[in-house]
Amino acid sequence: IAPEPKPSEVALEPKTLGEKAKNYWYHFKWHTIAAIFMAVVISFLTVQCVNREKYDFKVVYFGYNSVLDTQLEKAEEYFEGYASDIDGDGKVNIMIVNCSFTENSNVSYANTMLTKLQSMIAAGDDTIMYIVDEKAEKYLSDIAAEGFFEQEPIPLSKKFYEDTKDSQFGNVPEGLRIANRRVSGTILENNKKAKIVFEECQKVLQKLK
Repeated sequence: IAPEPKPSEVALEPKTLGEKAKNYWYHFKWHTIAAIFMAVVISFLTVQCVNREKYDFKVVYFGYNSVLDTQLEKAEEYFEGYASDIDGDGKVNIMIVNCSFTENSNVSYANTMLTKLQSMIAAGDDTIMYIVDEKAEKYLSDIAAEGFFEQEPIPLSKKFYEDTKDSQFGNVPEGLRIANRRVSGTILENNKKAKIVFEECQKVLQKLK
């Protein structure tokens, strides 16, 4: 006759709610912690996406005279006065992407700005409008045999400099010009969003004229 199992070897089924909770935690502690962590991360990312500021389109500022992002905030408000709400969120919101640097800038910083500029050119379906100085205009015009701009860049008006003057940092450099990049014949030609932004930027440019 086989001996009966020792009391320590007998599986005791949890009966009370507390015992069941302790048993679950013992067996599934790390699974539960991982699940809670993932839930928190997903919730955080969801909130970030919902609250992330949405822009109707972006304007690239590219020049060889470095400016601060703070100086461009009033320029954003200036262009918002000429633009329309094309994303349907009930407000006009424009962002200016700062790709400026000076010829005396750190080489690493200058390369970072140029890399950012090139990424906008390659895949920026919402970055059609460009603000440039004379040297930046030549740089962009030379990168495409067919020409980079849809039309000849136009000078920004005296009103632009008056409306965008910062009490602390002063004006952005003078002699700036503005134009829209060419979309036809480029990788953005069949991009639906790029076409919508291009049409809006063309209207803005006409108003600026």
